[in-house]
Amino acid sequence: MATVKLLSDQEAAAIPAVQAVFDDIRATRKTDFINNFWRALANDPANLKRVWETLKSVMTVEGAIDPLTREMIYIAVSTANACQYCIQSHTAAARARGMTDAQHGELLTIIGLAAQTNHLARDAGSARSGIRGAIGDWGLGEHIRTLRSRHAHKFTCSLRFECRASKF
Repeated sequence: MATVKLLSDQEAAAIPAVQAVFDDIRATRKTDFINNFWRALANDPANLKRVWETLKSVMTVEGAIDPLTREMIYIAVSTANACQYCIQSHTAAARARGMTDAQHGELLTIIGLAAQTNHLARDAGSARSGIRGAIGDWGLGEHIRTLRSRHAHKFTCSLRFECRASKF
């Protein structure tokens, strides 16, 4: 159940700024469907426009990364952030762009592996970690402890995308 009012097409039509964004979404995506994410954001027309313009400028333009790979990256990040809505939405978009069952399976394997190794690396510097010695033998544990001590305010992986720390 939505916790935010989802604007109907009739309600959107009464707000020119919302209608303009909905029209652009329909034209860009070549569909009449407006999903609930956009309908919820429509409660704040300025934010709706900002988010749509940003998404459009990243996900729909020509670039070095093809559209299918962009959607697959979006699935991976959405999985890491535990956003079921985004996982479903971008999986559907990736399938529409040609993602096969085999590609989806490999993607899920990579996501699972990344989650596992990220936890191992994150926990390597912790005295409570039972694997500290094993990872420390690789030099990774010491590297992470050094990074944490020097850059504690930046050593986070969050929506701010500040996780950048290494020359392994």
